[in-house]
Amino acid sequence: MAKKRIILFPVVAFVLAVPGTGQAWWDWHWAWDFSAIESPDCGERLDFEPVRVVVQLTDAAKPSTFKAWLNGKRIPKTEDNYTYDPTNRRVILTLGPEDGLRVKEDGPWGWNFLRTEVKGKTWNWRWWRHRRATKTDVDNSWFFVKARGLTRDTIYGRVRGFEVTDDAWAWKSLPFAKPPVGELRWRAPQDPKPWKGVYEATEECTPCTQLITSSDWIRQETAEGSEDCLYLNVFRPRSAEKELPVYVYIHGGSNNFGKAAHYDGSILAARSNLVVVVVQYRLGPLGWFTHPALRHGDALDDSGNFGTLDNIKALEWIRDNIKAFGGNPDNVTITGESAGAHNVMNVVISPLAAGLFHRAMSESGGMVTIPVEEGEALANSNIQLLLARYGDTWEEWETWSLDEQEAYLRSADAKDLYEVLYGSIGVYDAYRDGVVIPGSVVSTIRSGDYNKVPIILGANEQETKAFLPVFTGAPQFGCKFIFENQCVEDREVHLCTRRRPAPLPRERPHRRTDKQ
Repeated sequence: MAKKRIILFPVVAFVLAVPGTGQAWWDWHWAWDFSAIESPDCGERLDFEPVRVVVQLTDAAKPSTFKAWLNGKRIPKTEDNYTYDPTNRRVILTLGPEDGLRVKEDGPWGWNFLRTEVKGKTWNWRWWRHRRATKTDVDNSWFFVKARGLTRDTIYGRVRGFEVTDDAWAWKSLPFAKPPVGELRWRAPQDPKPWKGVYEATEECTPCTQLITSSDWIRQETAEGSEDCLYLNVFRPRSAEKELPVYVYIHGGSNNFGKAAHYDGSILAARSNLVVVVVQYRLGPLGWFTHPALRHGDALDDSGNFGTLDNIKALEWIRDNIKAFGGNPDNVTITGESAGAHNVMNVVISPLAAGLFHRAMSESGGMVTIPVEEGEALANSNIQLLLARYGDTWEEWETWSLDEQEAYLRSADAKDLYEVLYGSIGVYDAYRDGVVIPGSVVSTIRSGDYNKVPIILGANEQETKAFLPVFTGAPQFGCKFIFENQCVEDREVHLCTRRRPAPLPRERPHRRTDKQ
């Protein structure tokens, strides 16, 4: 990591008369760009980076008498723009356009004039800690402000983020692949389509299609989310630092539920000085599904490991774009918990992920990879449930051509694919297809043919606590408490199931093909 450069500028001091005191004053000015944005009323966000100026007072100065003017405009003392640090005797001014700060939307710098007054005497020096500053003025009354907002340039287009906390910024719902809808269902992810203008990266990601899960981790019979879900969230500290380590988090959830919205990376980013990326990926029968009707000779499409390919695609996006957010693409750590840990290890052994990450951490990864034949049997089980939902039979299915079967599967509603699994949905392991996943994790690592990076393996202390309502049915956690005795425990599948009719099926799938 490059060393920080701190350039000290000696300042020629000058004397002003403080009104009403007859005393001379001198002042310290520490000025640097915290690369922040303000959030005015009505939820609007201004595209600029205000500056924070620190005035160091001597023991002789009286903080209560401090006054400041920016470009001739008196700066009021408010909670938003004025803070006094009594321990270090510093006055901290946060200056933005509403205070009269001059910025240029596209220009590199804007000139600003700051005048301060305080009773007592202080020594005056000024130094910059602004990595983008190329020059400064010896007159201590002038300073530069960069007019760059929280807009960043990716290879697909410009994106604008927001201030998520006082210490961190976020860019949410950044697309790392085309929406896998229509003909792209059950296909390897493709690069997102470039856009013009500025993409407002301020809203939370739409979750991938999944059964609604209660706060007690009990699956409901209704599905939520969308197939258009291949997005990621980026968090970083509120600073101008570059080349920060990148921490990529792959969420857990048995590979059948979970969403980026559950993970706020801002605290980790601020405390650990990292760029944190939380990714989403296709889940359940949309993320891992293999069947002869869907195979057409493309090794990636035929693998059935679409969720795994989504995670790899996200890492490719990070390699190509994370530098715009201050991250170092050559210092990427992939992490995950439970199914996310399983996915981390799948990326570790996948030859497609070579060079995309440099460290890995697997937290409570207890799942395994399975043969393609086992995955095909799971797909057939899913198909039988889907057929029954629409009033079709397995016997009819077996008389259809592969093209008709494919048309039927691709035209089925994504939520129906999930809702028919209510009460029986299990974990979704990756398939040992020989291309995306070459073999089991253990055998592949033993062979030495994997992505050799430092790896931390472990288990979280409270990993099984969330499963108590599922496995035990304990009154304080289980279904009797949640559903008021209106449920039964299905011990065969280890799930609590309500005695309630399933949602009605949506539009019936069709068997029409291009050949018909």
